[in-house]
Amino acid sequence: MEIVKLNLGCGIYPEKGYINIDKDVSVKPDIVRDVTRGLPYSSNIVEEVRAYHFLEHLDPYDFLFIIEEVWRVLKPKGIFDIIVPMGITDDPTHRIFFNDNSFNVFLDRDSQYYYRRGSFWNLIKKEVVPQKYPSLHIILQKDEILK
Repeated sequence: MEIVKLNLGCGIYPEKGYINIDKDVSVKPDIVRDVTRGLPYSSNIVEEVRAYHFLEHLDPYDFLFIIEEVWRVLKPKGIFDIIVPMGITDDPTHRIFFNDNSFNVFLDRDSQYYYRRGSFWNLIKKEVVPQKYPSLHIILQKDEILK
């Protein structure tokens, strides 16, 4: 069986070994798609999803939808690899501003029941990457639904 790995919002940075997805046809992704309308995959078949400097361009409701949608397509124990800038930057297209606690709500069981209806994650890595505008690198692993 083929290993499926997705690179969401690839822009001008396609990643070898990944299916590169972007809504901008001019960047020549493997799949042209606005992922805020859903990922074109069945549930539980994707090994890894990468979102590097993409999530900050979404509005908050689309961001929450993408978190759930990635959880849906990932296999059990699948990986969601995320890099987002921390704080306010000089990019006017950023619509969400992150800090080092921004993903905690996706790790807390009580919050998950209330906000995300059971899409649970385990934290694999959390690191602040120093640069002009520091970034947060988070690696989440899909966990099971607890009923």
